[in-house]
Amino acid sequence: GVLAQPSGFGKTVEMLALIASSDCVKPTLVIMHPRALKMWVKEAAKHVPSLKVRKYHGSKRNLNNVQDEVNIVLTSFRIVKNDMVGVRNNQDLQGIDWGRIIIDGFGSVIGEFMYDSPLQSFRADFKWIMDCPYRSGFVSIVALFRFFNMSQLSLQCKKFKTTNGFLIQKILSEMTYSLT
Repeated sequence: GVLAQPSGFGKTVEMLALIASSDCVKPTLVIMHPRALKMWVKEAAKHVPSLKVRKYHGSKRNLNNVQDEVNIVLTSFRIVKNDMVGVRNNQDLQGIDWGRIIIDGFGSVIGEFMYDSPLQSFRADFKWIMDCPYRSGFVSIVALFRFFNMSQLSLQCKKFKTTNGFLIQKILSEMTYSLT
């Protein structure tokens, strides 16, 4: 899913409501810029205190009992990348069967999805991105497709760009603005 709204419109609270109202028993992984971690912890405590939240960041991070005891795991994209390089303490974000993966601030990590992103191999029932209204451009569309595992598109595929790129960009742009 795509949640595209200007800053301050409550995207975090909307995602927390989605998680809280879902029947999904698997944990949700939320990936964001490190400066947003405190805000997510604060908003979760305020709006969904019944959910168990674990911040997976810093040197003492652990995933013990995540599958059974935690509703939401909060981390940064840098931690996801670092953990893919060397599994920490025999724990692995990729090894968890996630109910949802949410990226808060997709636009800031678009470049990570252009080639081999670690998240493409993560298992999740649902994937969501949150950001300010959609940033135009074919590169952004390819990044979205890759995150959602929709296709193995190539930036070098000129025929795809000329035939479908404009149409897809227009559709996504209209969908985004209809959600705000």
